[in-house]
Amino acid sequence: MTGGAGLAGALEHRDVVLAVGAGGVGKTTTAAAIGLAAALRGRRVCVVTVDPARRLADALGGTVLGDEPRRVGPDSRGELWAMMLDPKSTFDAVVSDHAGSPEQAAEILANPFYQRLSTSLPGVHEYMATETLHRLSVDDRFDLVVVDTPPSRHVLDLVDAPDRLTRFLDNRMYRTLVRPAGGVARLAAAPARALSRRLAAVVGGQIVDDAIGFFEAFQGMEEGFVERARAVRALLAADTTLVLAVATPKRDTVATGLEITGALAERGIRTSAAVANMTTFDPWPEIAEWGEQLSVTPELSLRLDGLRDRHVRADAERAVLEPLFDAVAATIQIHRRATELGDHAALAALGGAILEGTDRYDVGDGER
Repeated sequence: MTGGAGLAGALEHRDVVLAVGAGGVGKTTTAAAIGLAAALRGRRVCVVTVDPARRLADALGGTVLGDEPRRVGPDSRGELWAMMLDPKSTFDAVVSDHAGSPEQAAEILANPFYQRLSTSLPGVHEYMATETLHRLSVDDRFDLVVVDTPPSRHVLDLVDAPDRLTRFLDNRMYRTLVRPAGGVARLAAAPARALSRRLAAVVGGQIVDDAIGFFEAFQGMEEGFVERARAVRALLAADTTLVLAVATPKRDTVATGLEITGALAERGIRTSAAVANMTTFDPWPEIAEWGEQLSVTPELSLRLDGLRDRHVRADAERAVLEPLFDAVAATIQIHRRATELGDHAALAALGGAILEGTDRYDVGDGER
């Protein structure tokens, strides 16, 4: 059930790592640790967090991160870069990239409807995350991108974002509003006017005017957006992408991990490995045969009883984790007390344990 080989071999042929799982299981720390360990082994890595919280910056020792990759971490054979997703600035950059001219980009960016859309549209955060992933995956500075995904089912929103965008651009209402502006089908002008009047009665005329102005300015950019969406969807399902499920030995986090891995499988995306954080270190199998010889004093007997209890707890945890471990090819157990580390040395040790498959790694003071 525990993987001896670790992820080092698998990462040699991967360009992207997605860390998925429930909230609070240590995804951010795991992503940062893998990124640092890979950089120490010579890879040029960028770790990006989709979560707006500062956990990635904290995991990297309080480094200040922005919406562009920044070199972080200690000196190494490779390079470690990190960034935090900013959906608004990413959306602005995507518009500028796809626009046919600086004037078209400026018109869209100044449009009040776009300004509202780029900050409040449901799913915009997840779609901009996929845009960022695409941008980083084709950036020559990096040969590995590690993504700290949002908690729980929000990762499915991220995976589905490219398809949702494609459906939106093929939406009948969108086409009705846009086509008359381009003169593609004059017969559509009357339906568009009727639709505009109905929308204006509900949301207000100015908003409708701004929306139509945005769609008019957006014309000609749809194909570029759709092509990028398809490229991202293909990237997520590619053999060069490794999906890593992160969990703790609790039934709810394992259930969430199984739900995510199952839903990803339905979308053609296979989860290749799992990391179990905060598991109980269990030395009993190695010392059990010496138990009678060691029980020579009351104090040692009490310590052995404690180790037996720990063994029982570890067995119970393994039973909880087994369904998730059975669902993936490689598994690594990490024995530590916390899901956050703010020290580069500890982070590198954790990453090394994951890459090398060390199943007795321990960080933290005291016992669980």
